[in-house]
Amino acid sequence: MSQMQRQYLRLEEITEKTRLTQGDVWEAVEQEKLSLCANIAASRLGAYAQDGKTIMAIFDYQGMVQLEASVAKAFALSLEPQTCQRMTILQPEWVNQWQTVSAAFPKVTQAGFAYQNQPISPPLHAFLASGKMTASLTQSSLIGHAGETMNAIFSQLSDTLSDSVAEKQKAFAEKYPAKDEERLSIQAITINPTHLRVAVSDLVAVFGEQVLMMAEHGTSQEKGASVRCHVANQPVLTHPIAQIAYRVLESNPNAKANKIWNLIRSEVNQNGAQRVFDTDAIIDEMTLDHVTWFGRGDADNAMQYDSFRMNILPKVRRALNGQ
Repeated sequence: MSQMQRQYLRLEEITEKTRLTQGDVWEAVEQEKLSLCANIAASRLGAYAQDGKTIMAIFDYQGMVQLEASVAKAFALSLEPQTCQRMTILQPEWVNQWQTVSAAFPKVTQAGFAYQNQPISPPLHAFLASGKMTASLTQSSLIGHAGETMNAIFSQLSDTLSDSVAEKQKAFAEKYPAKDEERLSIQAITINPTHLRVAVSDLVAVFGEQVLMMAEHGTSQEKGASVRCHVANQPVLTHPIAQIAYRVLESNPNAKANKIWNLIRSEVNQNGAQRVFDTDAIIDEMTLDHVTWFGRGDADNAMQYDSFRMNILPKVRRALNGQ
């Protein structure tokens, strides 16, 4: 596999696979020009709605995340483990155990943030997530359990207690019954320096494609020529559906035709959602076997799935591989 096919690089690979130094990368991070990513494995993360405030689901995840700028800058200043309360999930296909808040925490009645319990499907594109969700007994539940313990003790001493004390204990127990209600909170996850990655696409966006090394061997002049040759020979995709499929394959390079088709279709059918693959919103309708889109002059165009699979997709894969 050539380096250009790698989506993420470890920091120690920067000098080996690019013409940059780690200092170049850290300076760009400090200036908030370059994002840092991390490879994590975590359970019971919270998925934020588009408002960035409301938790809409709980999930497990193993994959890449993009760190917030403040966390990335903290790493640039000191290569020590950092805590992370919010992050962007970059590989939603690796989301597991997607469920509502009430399904994950059936006893929760309180939270320090807004949440919803309406079931929704997992996002198909990058989304904002919180740290690990944890539940603990509410204050009233703690008081109720303490009262239950006191009531048991007083019951054993009932013969020696005055009626007034017994009545007060009974009133306390009625006011604070023993309950198991829980309060939900967010616990930051720890990111270690060994988890850090840099997205190749981000390096290209900040420094230009010429910083990437295409060949495993050869002089720096040969490697530079290889990059220029690759860019010059890369096929240009003019078909609008091919351009959309290219964006899907950039984040899912091993996806099969039916998965690519369904990812685009699901995005199109999410009313009101911002499109990540069909960025110009040209697709008007997409079903299991055909797609229609707007062409020049608002003309309607149509394509069958088989034509997409046999004609469009092979060209896209060649373009992605620089052939």
